[in-house]
Amino acid sequence: LPLWRPFLNSPTCIIPYRHPAEVAASSIFHSTTLWVNYMVAALHTVSELRCPTMLVSYDRWLTDSHRQYAEMLHFLRCNGVP
Repeated sequence: LPLWRPFLNSPTCIIPYRHPAEVAASSIFHSTTLWVNYMVAALHTVSELRCPTMLVSYDRWLTDSHRQYAEMLHFLRCNGVP
């Protein structure tokens, strides 16, 4: 992301995530450490950018995709994304 920062005037971020237990179960390392590292890095970045951020559950995409999409669209539009 540091490469892109000069081009970001007012970013809006969406961070997809999976439950850490699901990540650990599907990982060859069977650990949540990598998940934690990625999530901490993502949250740290959006904190530095001071941008509106939405966390999006992977499970909701599978179980309630229409509602998840509508919520994301609402979030983006409320934050000035056309």
